[in-house]
Amino acid sequence: GALDTISATKGFMLKRLLEDPALYLRVQQEVDDVFSKGTPSLKALREMDDLNGLFRETMRLQPTGFGVVRSATQDFNYKGYHIEKGEDVMIFTTADHTNPQYFPKPEQFDISRYRSPTHAHKQPAYAPFGKGPHNCLGASLSELIMPLHMGLMLYHLRFTSACDLNKVKITFNPAPVLSDNFKVQEAIRKQGWFPS
Repeated sequence: GALDTISATKGFMLKRLLEDPALYLRVQQEVDDVFSKGTPSLKALREMDDLNGLFRETMRLQPTGFGVVRSATQDFNYKGYHIEKGEDVMIFTTADHTNPQYFPKPEQFDISRYRSPTHAHKQPAYAPFGKGPHNCLGASLSELIMPLHMGLMLYHLRFTSACDLNKVKITFNPAPVLSDNFKVQEAIRKQGWFPS
C-alpha cells in the first residue's frame, strides 16, 4: 500500500508544481538551499516548511487513503440507515479536509497552513492516514520518505509538462491517481548525487 500512496502522491505533487510556476520556484529555492549542503538531517528535513507544506496540502486535497472500511460488530442505525452486523461500512476519514471550519478557504491550495502558529496537520480533522488505533502504520515513515524523495527529485531534475494539464483527470484504481495522460519531461539540473 505504501508504494501506491507514495507514487500517487508524487504525481499529484508534481502536477501542482507544474500548474503553479510561482509555487514551483518557491519550493525549488528551499530544496536547493537545504539539499546543496548534502543529504539533509532528519531535523533539517522536518524544518523544510515549503516542501512539507506541499506534501501535506496535497495529502489534504488528494488523499490516497481517503477512507477506511470496517465491518460492523453489531446491528445499529445511523441517520436513518440500518447497518447489519457483519456488513462493511466505509468511513471517510478525510471528509473534513474541505470543511471551512477546520481549513479556511478549503478549496485554495495553501502550503502555508502547516506553519506555526496554525500547524493545520496537527488538528484532528487532518486525517490522510486514517484515524484512531487503526491508522496507517507507515504514516510517520511516509512523512519522511515523501519530502526526502521529492527533495532529491527537485534538486537533481527539472520537470516540465509533456501533456495538457487541463485534460488530466483523477481516476480511482482503487485509490485516487492521475489519469494515464499525465506525462512529464525531466532534465538534469545537478550532476552527481550531491555536489562536492
